[in-house]
Amino acid sequence: MHQTASQVKEFAKVKSEMDLRLKVKDTFFGDYSVDVEDERIDFLVYYERTGFFTETFLWAESKDKPTDTFEMFAQLLLTIKKKVDTGEMPPKYLGVFDREKIAFTEFENAQPIFNLNDFNWSERPSSVSKKTINQVARHLKNIVEYRFENNVTEIVEFIRTNFSLGKIGTTKAQINKNNFVTVYNKWVREVLPSIGLSDKDWKNLKRKGIGDCEFYLADLLSEENKTISDKLNIVLQSTYYESKIRSTDNLKFYYEKISFRDKGEAHTKFWTRYERPPKQEYHKHIIERRDLLRPQDIRERKGAFFTPQIWVEKSQEYLAKAFGEDWQEEYYIWDCCAGTCNLLAGLTNPYNVWASTIDQPDVDIVHEIIDRKALNLLKSHVFQFDFLNGDFSKLPKGLRDIINDPKKQKKLIIYMNPPYAEAMNRRDTKNAKTDVNRSLVEKKYGSPPESVGKKIGFLRYVEQKSR
Repeated sequence: MHQTASQVKEFAKVKSEMDLRLKVKDTFFGDYSVDVEDERIDFLVYYERTGFFTETFLWAESKDKPTDTFEMFAQLLLTIKKKVDTGEMPPKYLGVFDREKIAFTEFENAQPIFNLNDFNWSERPSSVSKKTINQVARHLKNIVEYRFENNVTEIVEFIRTNFSLGKIGTTKAQINKNNFVTVYNKWVREVLPSIGLSDKDWKNLKRKGIGDCEFYLADLLSEENKTISDKLNIVLQSTYYESKIRSTDNLKFYYEKISFRDKGEAHTKFWTRYERPPKQEYHKHIIERRDLLRPQDIRERKGAFFTPQIWVEKSQEYLAKAFGEDWQEEYYIWDCCAGTCNLLAGLTNPYNVWASTIDQPDVDIVHEIIDRKALNLLKSHVFQFDFLNGDFSKLPKGLRDIINDPKKQKKLIIYMNPPYAEAMNRRDTKNAKTDVNRSLVEKKYGSPPESVGKKIGFLRYVEQKSR
């Protein structure tokens, strides 16, 4: 199969239905035998050897203008009814496409429709009725639909995987640690706008640390359209989302039921392409790398970057050299921008380790990892806190006691991969940011001179200025 970005962009510019069929043939089915019209079937794909049909893969209906998917399938079923009745060997797949999209379903998914008593098979395919279209929409399940604009890679992979000799069943695209961010970006474009929340609702949720990535994780980590993890703050309940964030004043749930604007149509179409949930071996990685499920500008502004394991190991090696082999027993450790705590992996004394992060969902995920015995920390020592703007009097008592005790304070190590923000991104020089260095700490103490920062560190500088 040979396709280029320029070819894909040309789909919307085709001048006739025949041109569209030829473009689909050349773009996606170059390795197959294709007829662009055979006994009224618009598009037929098969594998041929020495002049004989070995296996037929696809009968498809095409339209040169954007057309409802079920309307096209209804027309295709009316067209092929005679072939089915005469016992002709059907293809593995039925399909439809127009200049915007292409959809597939296994032939066996259409079998129940051929057995309907009230289906009007005398209708002409070119003038199919609304009743017939609704019947097809009601009974034809498991349609996999792609858009040429965004899903060319998935279309190629679907055809390569499923249009092969002897292949039984449909294999959907697999989500793993290498592509879950790419799938998220597609989800943002195609599913996110259909979630029934106003701008004000999103702002309320974001104040609670809930962003759109929580909805994506609820989708991704689900089975039969229901979230399989009860630790997430947002869960999918078949036809709607449910928020598990409670109000601090009356303990009621915020947004108990979050529906779709389009009755879940975009959501359903999107997830027909992918196998859910991903393999169990990827769950931990996806959860721990949820920091990537944010737009690039937000990641840069919030410093939400993942610390590679090799850096973790090397930093702990340096700590041991600086403070001695027993440093974990003799010192207290606070990672005050911990994210999902991978910087703390490998530490052996959880009673001396504290971790805080600005995002409550990160805290919830770390708690889940702790519950699975996959991280050697205490849940009570992992909490939400903005260390540059927060009130230190609201820290957990154990950590507050350490900070307020002069002797213990000398044994406190601030261990973190600090966040940073760039006033100007070299990829986007037009949209320079202002005040990225402003915080309550900066306003109160100012910026330490570089020489002072190098010699005694910023926290010691703050201590001096406070006297």
